[in-house]
Amino acid sequence: MTSTPTPPSLLGTINAPAPAVANVNADALVSKVLNLLVILAIVLAVGFLIYAAIVYVTSAGESGKIEKAHKIITYVFVGVAVALLVVPLLAWVLQKLFGVSLPQTIL
Repeated sequence: MTSTPTPPSLLGTINAPAPAVANVNADALVSKVLNLLVILAIVLAVGFLIYAAIVYVTSAGESGKIEKAHKIITYVFVGVAVALLVVPLLAWVLQKLFGVSLPQTIL
């Protein structure tokens, strides 16, 4: 049995660069995702507070609209509190399950 030689490549050897994701640290990636989620929660909270203020100001004394604005404001504060309390809880779970240690400060 004779093997046929492979023809030489016209371009030579092509070395593909390593993917950029290979250099990303898991701790840094999780920290950046958490930062992004906290910032998103704060931006949404501000937007809903502005919306609630508009509903309140334009209510013209209607009790239904005033109650709606109060509910929105309550839900905003509950949502922000939950979002801010989830961060340390999630950091603890990630540490225990996967060994990912996050920095002490998230923003």
